[in-house]
Amino acid sequence: MYNIRDRHTISSCKQIIENNDFNLLPGRQSLAFLTQLTNWKPSKKPTLYFCRLFVLLTFAYFHFGTYCNWPYKIESDGKYYYQYLISGFYDGDFDFTNNYQTPKYEWMHQKIDHYGFKDQLSPATGRPTNLFTLGQSILWTPLFLLTRISGYFLKLLGFPIDTNPWGKFFQYSIMYSSVLYLLTTLFLLYRLLNRYFEKTPSIYATGLIIFSTNLFYYTVFEPSMSHVYDLFTFVVFIFIFVEVVENPSLVLYIALAIAGALHILVRTQNILTIILFSALLFLIPFATEKKPSSLKSIGIYVGILILGFLPIPLLNT
Repeated sequence: MYNIRDRHTISSCKQIIENNDFNLLPGRQSLAFLTQLTNWKPSKKPTLYFCRLFVLLTFAYFHFGTYCNWPYKIESDGKYYYQYLISGFYDGDFDFTNNYQTPKYEWMHQKIDHYGFKDQLSPATGRPTNLFTLGQSILWTPLFLLTRISGYFLKLLGFPIDTNPWGKFFQYSIMYSSVLYLLTTLFLLYRLLNRYFEKTPSIYATGLIIFSTNLFYYTVFEPSMSHVYDLFTFVVFIFIFVEVVENPSLVLYIALAIAGALHILVRTQNILTIILFSALLFLIPFATEKKPSSLKSIGIYVGILILGFLPIPLLNT
């Protein structure tokens, strides 16, 4: 979809081409170094392979900034996902009136409310809307709490920590979630692939996913966007789905429903994916002559999914 950020991209590319100065590309020398750093074959040992990925992704994450290598991490749509955390934890509500009026730091290139949602009022509440989903904020909560606690104690020890949630300390600490969730995603995917294939092709497959798609970019440069978390929740759902098919139990059904609800909360259109897999889940026993799941398990599964979806309409009315 064409948006404001695309216009910035086109403008930057025109400037580079017209001036014939490719040194304007952000992090050009560093990117060349990263290319050399990643020029290795995946180890046949999963532990070593994932340790290498951890080092590489961590280095790249803290070395580069966000879009266009701007010196921070939360930009574009990510600002609106992040508003749920700020408003929820600091104000105790989801009224974004004061949040959208927050002044930006000088080093930030766009306003906090660069889409102008402060002027788009909900007819039901009379308050500014936030059309973005809150699943990302749920996934960011662990590092958000850890950052708040560590920032508090570091300030007590005399360190000059900026505890403003829009400051660099918070942005870089919380958005590091992208690296952790990506590593978890690739590990679960490896485990899933290794059920049906040898270790080596399973490892190579995870390497291809990160380096032959835009996943590396969205993990390092734009970790506040939904891409990494969308993949994470989907892979978790599929991983549990396979477990439920092979060894159905009430606990696994609950876990599957939570993963499905979270997948929907990350991106609303994911509800279609969950509906399709839910239908498949209930049809598999009839096709394989396995024992159908109990009505109790199915009822709890559907109930949790519905409860998980409810925040979307409730927050937009």
